[in-house]
Amino acid sequence: MTRGRKPKPNDQKALEGNPGKRPLKPNGSAPAAGMPTTPTGLTGDGKKAWERLAPAMYAAGILTAIDGDGLESYCRLYGEARECWRQVKKTGGPVVFTNGQAMPNPYLTQAHKAEAMLHKLRNELGLNTGSRSRIEAKPPTTDEDPEAFLKFPGTATG
Repeated sequence: MTRGRKPKPNDQKALEGNPGKRPLKPNGSAPAAGMPTTPTGLTGDGKKAWERLAPAMYAAGILTAIDGDGLESYCRLYGEARECWRQVKKTGGPVVFTNGQAMPNPYLTQAHKAEAMLHKLRNELGLNTGSRSRIEAKPPTTDEDPEAFLKFPGTATG
């Protein structure tokens, strides 16, 4: 079941002159900036992916503290896909022989499944050009107080 086109970002609508003439939705629903905690269970290629992606995504404004679980899933799956591709190469390619019978390499099947799931996660996380065009991201600013949400009007802090 398809839900139609994904919405265009407000910036793009404004550049196009807001052709639908509908009121633009406010950007106030965006989560507060904050770098997610590095997951402890990632190893190998998954950990390298986190170390490469998290800082870049945060700097671009497409990663917040609440996105950590999604990025962790992506990185874990990325590591698994890389391992499957190594096993395909090690076991001889797309076809393996079991009891004299040729059959598709199960590592290849799993690698393809992982790649398909990675593609979906890339779209959700804004990791490709098409999905980034639909994200209204604002890079974090250094003058924001990261603990402002803890402060209530009329209470002393410190």
